[in-house]
Amino acid sequence: MIIDIRIFNRSTLENFLNKEVEIPFENVNWNLISIHGNSVKFLNDQNVEALKQKGLVKYLTLEFWDIANEPDLISLFRQDKLACVLFNEDHAKKIMEFLNELKESNENEILVCQCDAGISRSGAVGEFACEFLGLDYFDFSSKNKQIDPNPMIRRILRKVSGLGGQSSFLTAKEIEERKMV
Repeated sequence: MIIDIRIFNRSTLENFLNKEVEIPFENVNWNLISIHGNSVKFLNDQNVEALKQKGLVKYLTLEFWDIANEPDLISLFRQDKLACVLFNEDHAKKIMEFLNELKESNENEILVCQCDAGISRSGAVGEFACEFLGLDYFDFSSKNKQIDPNPMIRRILRKVSGLGGQSSFLTAKEIEERKMV
């Protein structure tokens, strides 16, 4: 059973591997959703084995870029011959299957979502996981203040899961924007 969700950037997990930084749940079993796009995949065989020594139980690695379905931006990437991968329903289904597996555990475990910056892609996945698993959003948001979830990822996850529409949660940034209106 997942009891907490943390969002980290790639360099934090690399520093954790190199023992340059301690992560507050080092002595607890944890699971990882690792996202990469146009960067080198973080979860290679060597890193997986090292992370298992530090409590990693299960992991899912996904490839998609941190862009929304913006035709002008995608056109620019394609002009540069970059094969950008947009988040899609197949990614959402893999995330849901992984989260459903984690629900079945009898152990108290943590879910870590990681992408290069630890803000948008992993923020959207972590926020969705919080709602999908029925965890306390205010606790989640207080521990992950840096996130600014990618709206396309959030929308697709909610659609595929049957939660529909926009998230019932607001990010800190969205709360501030509403205060200004």
